Order: sequence, then C-alpha cells, then structure tokens
Amino acid sequence: MTDEDAVLDLEYRRIRAMNDADPDSMLSLLHDDHVHVLANGMVADKQGAAEGVRNIPRKVEPGALKVRVYGDIAIVTGPQTNHEQINGQPVTLQLFVTRVARRTDGVWRFVSMQATLMPN
Repeated sequence: MTDEDAVLDLEYRRIRAMNDADPDSMLSLLHDDHVHVLANGMVADKQGAAEGVRNIPRKVEPGALKVRVYGDIAIVTGPQTNHEQINGQPVTLQLFVTRVARRTDGVWRFVSMQATLMPN
C-alpha cells in the first residue's frame, strides 16, 4: 500500500466513524495533540472532536480528494457535503476540508483538521 493509499484509508475510516456516530473509532484516528477547526470557527481538541461525532448526527459525503505526502506528513484536501441535524432541523453544508496527518511509529493519525463553509 502506498502512503497516499494509507492516508486515504485513514480519511475513509474517519468518514465511517462520523457516519456511524462512533466516537471511539474517531479517537483511534486522531493524534493526542489533534486540533479541529470547525466550519463555524469553533476549535476542538481530540476529545472534543470525538464528542462532536456523538452529539451531531450527520452523513458525510466526500468529493474528489487530493492527497500530498511529504515524508511523515500528509495533507488531504477536497470538497465534502455534510447532511446534519442541528436543533432537530436538517441542514446541508457544502465544505472544503483540509486534513493533516502525521505518521508516527508507522501509524498515520490526523493532527489537524479544518472545514471551511463554501459560499452558496
């Protein structure tokens, strides 16, 4: 498996954890010093990112993703559509996401994620 394939697998496992509302699986994908910047500007750490998976029901649809690997650092970018329930109301968010992964002891984990809300 190439590094690009391994990082894409990490991203698809992240999406599965979100779609399954599985915070334990999400925790296993995040580095201990993880920083997550949400589309609304809020910032969460590893625990907060995992709790968000449990607290906001959603289905995530990735668009075409681009993976760039620089040694033990990889950057994943691309569009993403989130179908969420916020205060009981359905909301669809069109996002552009950036994810940074780091390989430590042969294991890729996300160290940073940022979602930007796309203009209508």
